[in-house]
Amino acid sequence: MWLNRLSLTKQLLVLQVVIIVIALGAVVPVVYAQSTHDFRRSAGNRVLALAETFATDSIVRGGLRGMFPSGTIAPAATRVQSVSGADFVVVLTSDGIVTASQVPEHLDEGWDFEDSAVVEGRAWVGVQDLDGRSTVQAHVPVLDADSGRRLGYVVVGRYYPSFTSQLNANAPDLLAYLAVAIVLGVAGSTLLANRIKRQTLGLEPREIVGLVENREAFLYGIREGVVGLDLNDSVTLANDKALELLGLDGDVIGRRMDHLGLPEQVSSAFMKDRGSGEQVLNAGPRVVVTSRMPVHSRGELIGSVTTLRDRTEIVNLRHELDVTRHTSDALRAQTHEFSNRLHTISGLLKIGRPERAQQYVNDLRAAHNQLLHDVTSRIADPTVAALIVAKSSVASERGVSFRIASRTRLGVVPLDVAADLETILGNFVENALDAVAGRTGPWIEMALHEEGGFIIIEVRDSGPGIADEVLDSLFQAGVSTKAQDQSRGIGLALARHVCLKRGGEIDACNDPGAVFTARLPWPQRPQR
Repeated sequence: MWLNRLSLTKQLLVLQVVIIVIALGAVVPVVYAQSTHDFRRSAGNRVLALAETFATDSIVRGGLRGMFPSGTIAPAATRVQSVSGADFVVVLTSDGIVTASQVPEHLDEGWDFEDSAVVEGRAWVGVQDLDGRSTVQAHVPVLDADSGRRLGYVVVGRYYPSFTSQLNANAPDLLAYLAVAIVLGVAGSTLLANRIKRQTLGLEPREIVGLVENREAFLYGIREGVVGLDLNDSVTLANDKALELLGLDGDVIGRRMDHLGLPEQVSSAFMKDRGSGEQVLNAGPRVVVTSRMPVHSRGELIGSVTTLRDRTEIVNLRHELDVTRHTSDALRAQTHEFSNRLHTISGLLKIGRPERAQQYVNDLRAAHNQLLHDVTSRIADPTVAALIVAKSSVASERGVSFRIASRTRLGVVPLDVAADLETILGNFVENALDAVAGRTGPWIEMALHEEGGFIIIEVRDSGPGIADEVLDSLFQAGVSTKAQDQSRGIGLALARHVCLKRGGEIDACNDPGAVFTARLPWPQRPQR
């Protein structure tokens, strides 16, 4: 449309001119009706006064009584009509026959008194048609001054002005109103357009439409979810991907984030003074990584935008790779340890000490059997037991004493639970091994047991403990006690995800070294 191609100022001006023209179109009939009403009132009063005055004229009375020739009335009526400005002055006999008129065709003709009260002896003013035109007429009876007998009637009238003549008469006022309205409209359009453009950063309507269309295409075309909040933590925008990742249905715009029925841990990641940076969330069956950024406009904080990325498949792959890594680390440690022991045995044989080599082999076998016995006697599940044996080999390779707490007891668990236990326990032990590296007399103690319907996993170490600045955020993605290593900060977040996915808990504290604890609900056995 051509109007959309104009600037905002011109659009407002055109719209205001159209409104003014429509308003004037509505005003003209009102002005005409008011003018007609005013004419009827003023003209009626004037013709009534003229008719009453002329009805008392001696020439009119004498002519109707026959005291003067009948031709003397007509000049008197013409004189009154020309002096007073009336359009016609008519004198009628008592029978209603015209005896004097400025229109020859009216002479000796009857007059229409159908609506008039003059036949009852009263003066009357009203509107009547005459020769096809509307007139304001005054009908006044002519009474004998002595006897009061009705001698005849006087009719004085004026024709209604035409619509064109009335419009011409009011044209100066209407044009003045139109000029003032246009001037005010131009000034108002300019001021209003400037104010609107200041509020819209100087953009024209078509540019705003383009930005909105581009924003919609961007928000609903990307694979990441986007959620925008205002300063009251109410949702201002949310694309379809965000609704899908959060498991939300329906319209969420305008509703507070903590009123959408999401878990507190999820909603808190979006809200001010709670969520910051990247966080790993469990949104139902999905693993979602959120990144919240504050939004400023003209130097003032107006809200925040949070992006959501689906990392479920990556986390599952990380889970599987974690198990593989733990196994490979254990095999590497055992290979390294086995190689060292073979070298020792080979050296003893070369120096001619076969009895010492035999004793060394017996001691190794006894130590290995003791470790296997300690693990298998307490851990009935072969997957978890194998992991503990492997981790003890890794600890031995690094020169770290690996202890198994006496309270450790665990039966056979389903394979999926065993995989989760591997993830949690493996990450706890790896974190502990890093913490005690380079310290004197390093040790790690592991406890794994059932208590109150939960599987309790606890790993202690002799390290320096967890720094206070990361203690509260230790299980978030990207947070690590080894800040210089950007590859860290994933394992503990993964362990936390596994715990929360199963409805468990995870915690860390200092006593005085680091203590990591996880609680997983014991899996319900199927009913027979």
